Amino acid sequence: MLAAAYMGMRQNDDAIAALKKQIEINPYDEYAYNALGRAYWQERKYDDAATAFNKQIEINPLDKFAHAGLGSMYSEWRNTIWRRPNWRKLHRSRRTIPNFRSLSAMLI
Repeated sequence: MLAAAYMGMRQNDDAIAALKKQIEINPYDEYAYNALGRAYWQERKYDDAATAFNKQIEINPLDKFAHAGLGSMYSEWRNTIWRRPNWRKLHRSRRTIPNFRSLSAMLI
């Protein structure tokens, strides 16, 4: 698979383009969605990665690799957000802010 070669060389933009072309040819290729999710994940495009992993889960709900990839990606995403100084301040002061969830969504 061409995209795997690109990902091995850390050329994720080329890998993403190749995977999108592969998905265009076969929109039910769950392996292409998994690789696309991983390529986006390496680029730290977490929303796009989540979309790709969820599409894979939609095609095959029992695929353990899709669930594992999505869970690992969400874990890294959470840790990335938690390192932001504004997030920590907001988290400490959440008892004084009535609508904490909408404010935390703005920081993402």
